Amino acid sequence: MIKVETFKIAQKLCSVNTDEETVTFTNSLDDLHAQLSMSLLSLRAAGLKNLTHKRLELLANALSYLSLRFIDLTLRLQLMDWFWYKACQNKTQDDLFFHAYAPLFIKDFHIDVSSMMDAIAPIVILATQDLKEEDKIRLPSFSDVLPESKRSYREHLPNDLRAIVDERLRWWPNVKKIRDIVAHRDHLKLVFGPPTEGKLFQVYDQKNTPQILDEVLLYKSGHNVVNFEKYASFLWAELLVLLDRLGQSVANHTKYTLQQISSHQTKLMFIVRSWYEITREIESSNEI
Repeated sequence: MIKVETFKIAQKLCSVNTDEETVTFTNSLDDLHAQLSMSLLSLRAAGLKNLTHKRLELLANALSYLSLRFIDLTLRLQLMDWFWYKACQNKTQDDLFFHAYAPLFIKDFHIDVSSMMDAIAPIVILATQDLKEEDKIRLPSFSDVLPESKRSYREHLPNDLRAIVDERLRWWPNVKKIRDIVAHRDHLKLVFGPPTEGKLFQVYDQKNTPQILDEVLLYKSGHNVVNFEKYASFLWAELLVLLDRLGQSVANHTKYTLQQISSHQTKLMFIVRSWYEITREIESSNEI
């Protein structure tokens, strides 16, 4: 499920300010959003409008919606980081408060990731084709562009967009399953240990089967306890690279030449630290 190359690509899409403890992330889809919005403003001002422009307006709206979902995910992780920091400061290791509220972040994180993936689907479609009228109100979800989809959108996707979607099958089905469990099914989501030990968790289904077992994401080898910082950084890298590759592909199909003009500044230093840690662990194990 984990691919070291993804972390290395993601590292090129960020810059770190160690003095301010901030990380700035960029991706091509954000750049396309900015350029497309400015272009449509110029077209509207000139009174130019045709069927292609209408599709591009829908695309711009879909990009705006995705941007909001990305901001949600960023804020969720920053809030979670703050919550753990305050719990460590207040020494609430044994407080029921901490162990009651902390698992809610785990649930909401998976819901935010799922919302982002669903927000990507209309962008994939609108790069080369129109939305059906009924889908302009209730937008298609990511499942509508996957190989098993019976909808016509999938069969009309060009090869490059289809390949970008299908590469997500390496990790998305597992994450989607966890999202469905924590949102709809009988389950347990537990946070372990005192907060000073780290962000440690696991999700269990109704049969008490742990759902996340990738060795490199675990807190300690041979245990089922997951290091959330590693887990979140793995998914962040996958999402960031997905947005960048998708931006490049959609720009090609819509005839836009990309320029780097957008960025997201965050306090998510643990993301970058975890990338290096995971990469080092995997490469070291491969050398043995």
